[in-house]
Amino acid sequence: TVQDVSGNTVTNSSAAITVESSSGSNSTLSGNSTPTSATNGVATFSGLTQTGTKGTYVLTFRSGSLAIDYQDIVVSYGAATKLVLTTSPLGFVNRTNFDVQPAVTVQDAYDNTVTNYATAISVAMTGGSTLTGSSTSATPSSGVATFSGLGAYGLVANTNVLTFSSGALGTATQSFNLTHGPAYQLAIATQASGATNGSVFTVQPVVEIQDRDGNRVTTGTQSTQDVVVSASATTLAGT
Repeated sequence: TVQDVSGNTVTNSSAAITVESSSGSNSTLSGNSTPTSATNGVATFSGLTQTGTKGTYVLTFRSGSLAIDYQDIVVSYGAATKLVLTTSPLGFVNRTNFDVQPAVTVQDAYDNTVTNYATAISVAMTGGSTLTGSSTSATPSSGVATFSGLGAYGLVANTNVLTFSSGALGTATQSFNLTHGPAYQLAIATQASGATNGSVFTVQPVVEIQDRDGNRVTTGTQSTQDVVVSASATTLAGT
């Protein structure tokens, strides 16, 4: 409204009035923001929309040499559109829970956390290994779903992909490879052959120390432990 010094509406004013926002690069004011001419001293704007990062912004109304007026507006989050992995799981030891469990945040199109979203978020895995855990879903609290007890087992050669989903929201993903678990078994990698009485085998046996799923144990003290070989009904020599 265009007013005189005493706060009376100047009904014969048709001044062009503009509005701008203090949003900067974090948010954008759109719609019929400039110019709008007053009718009977009142300028009515239409279609104004503030989009971007939630927070408090200042609308500034201007018209030539008239005193400027201001209004604070509070922009909250919009409708949920996507999931974002805000804590990535870490520590992928075979047949062991992940050292760091994932946390997923529900966001609107402008990366604001949607704190009232309460639909369960599920996790599934592809890539050849098997996802373990008592629960593969978590319900968000204040827009964040924190998982617990997740782990996996399989081959270290598999590239696995975790996919987090909830209804029609955009999914969040993470790929990873397992590392070997604790030593569990021995496996012959190279069979001995060329066994002539009293002579060295022409092909010497090679034995791997493996975890429960057949991954070679390559690190830690278990990877360097002694392996003992014996033979029945004969005398075995060598080291």
